[in-house]
Amino acid sequence: MLDSNKITFIPEYVSELDPKYLSISRNFLTKITQEFVSFRNLREIDLSFNKISTFLDRLTQSEISAAAENFISVTSLNLCNN
Repeated sequence: MLDSNKITFIPEYVSELDPKYLSISRNFLTKITQEFVSFRNLREIDLSFNKISTFLDRLTQSEISAAAENFISVTSLNLCNN
């Protein structure tokens, strides 16, 4: 979807598209922030080959609950080579 684009953050509009498969590999992402929990209905997530050092750090209790609900259908999460 957004592979190999040299992006440093996930654009907000992407969650509004309600993707089932999210691939943002081979970019320059360094952290995955709390905005990531707004994604719903994801099945597969590929964040490989970035520079991620922080993944959903410092979530509030409500954000943790939203993540648990929104990511219940995720079957694959690829974070290799970060």
